[in-house]
Amino acid sequence: MRKRHSIEQRQTDFMWLANESDAGCISLTCSHLDVGLSGLHKRLIAINILSKTGKLPSKGFLNHLTDSDNSALYGFARKIRLAYCYGIISEADYNSLNALRDIRNEASHCTFQFHLSDRGLKPFLERVLNHKAILKTRETMPALGAGWPSKEKSIVIAAAMAFTNLFTAMNRKFDARINKGLKKKPSLSRVTA
Repeated sequence: MRKRHSIEQRQTDFMWLANESDAGCISLTCSHLDVGLSGLHKRLIAINILSKTGKLPSKGFLNHLTDSDNSALYGFARKIRLAYCYGIISEADYNSLNALRDIRNEASHCTFQFHLSDRGLKPFLERVLNHKAILKTRETMPALGAGWPSKEKSIVIAAAMAFTNLFTAMNRKFDARINKGLKKKPSLSRVTA
């Protein structure tokens, strides 16, 4: 069984993002969340295939679905959209993840030094903070002071922490369903369906 980390440990795990530039912080956060969503999609697909065939799909098959340039699950936006459509994530998750993606895209396409404190990003950061888990995570972070990230960067780091906690909990549930499915012998109707 995996050891559960304390809130302080999880904060430490993500505080390295504070040392990145604002553009680096948002880009790395979105990359991290993209990988997390890939894992959720792979598990859900594995559950569906297991329920129909009694066997797990190969890792190569699952990787091709999320990592191939022309796959339906290639790209952060598609993973967010499909996760919402399948009910993997809530509307609040969907809105916050899309706001983070919008900020990342802004950072990726600007031709000047990117700052999360730019006035034009305030509505996006407010959309991120409109998520109860992110707001609660941010409130548990130590008071901002010397050596701590800016208010805006702390929102991004809180989002990384909150979504990682959510994805980890969902992965555990999906893994339990997979393990339960592996213990059952598939019925003939499930194999031929």
